[in-house]
Amino acid sequence: MPVVVVAGSVVAAAALGGAAAFVSWRRALGPPPPGLPAVLAYHKVGTPELGGTWCTRAQFAAHLDALRQAGYRGIDTAVFRRRLGALDDASRREVLLTFDDAYASFATHAWPELQRRGFPVLLFVIAAFVGQRSQWDLPLPGRRAAHLDWQTLRALASQGVEIGSHAATHRDLRRLPDAALREELGGSRRTLEERLGVPVRAVSYPFGRCDARVAAAAAAAGYDLGFAMAAPAPNARVQRLALRRYGVYVIDTPRAVLDKVDPARRGYWLQDLLTRGINAAAGVAAAASVTRSQRVAVSGGATAADRNDG
Repeated sequence: MPVVVVAGSVVAAAALGGAAAFVSWRRALGPPPPGLPAVLAYHKVGTPELGGTWCTRAQFAAHLDALRQAGYRGIDTAVFRRRLGALDDASRREVLLTFDDAYASFATHAWPELQRRGFPVLLFVIAAFVGQRSQWDLPLPGRRAAHLDWQTLRALASQGVEIGSHAATHRDLRRLPDAALREELGGSRRTLEERLGVPVRAVSYPFGRCDARVAAAAAAAGYDLGFAMAAPAPNARVQRLALRRYGVYVIDTPRAVLDKVDPARRGYWLQDLLTRGINAAAGVAAAASVTRSQRVAVSGGATAADRNDG
């Protein structure tokens, strides 16, 4: 068979497969409702690792510049809450930037770039790992990433960084018994509010995972916003305690970031599926998190990490 015919057949098959995937995505998941601000989820900036949940400082700056050049405005959770109550203006270009895990690199690499461009940010802190090193990432040999200490967190909060909870010990909350679930959510919120002197009303679920039971426990713990990563519900369904975010990874170019935030772009549905796929792969780490030996734990609203007061 001529090479041209074979190549043409491969291209045609790929096109048909892509079309079928798009139709399946459209039927099962679809775009979000008009007027809903996009939410991006970062982890590390300027801290290389074997995993993909990081980007270079230059990448991060390029992402922010691309958003700004495309007409996007960074918003805080006060504006985000108002938008959830009135999804009536599809012409708005708004994005809520979030960071999970509160790594030390946030202060040295991410925050200066955000300040320079006037982007607000929501930083999710793991209460029992403040001032310690991560136990679940995929670091370079001998280079486990450090988390911010209390002193630096206070300084960041005073400079305008909004603080949220990423639970107490970064375990898959769906797999915990009720008492442990309540302590992960309620205990971490109390600790952060007491130690930092700021209200904590938003939670990011470890590994981006939640279910109806976890969402109900978050509401009972006093949160009014709960962020997952790839909630299984269609994108058009907005649930305040199971909100959708798009992860940003080392593979992401400025174009990819714009695809994540704009449902009108042709690459949006691919980014939606990519985030869901990556989050599904994180299920292995999520399962291991429950049996992982914990060196610190929340108890009575204070943590063993209190000793690491910076």
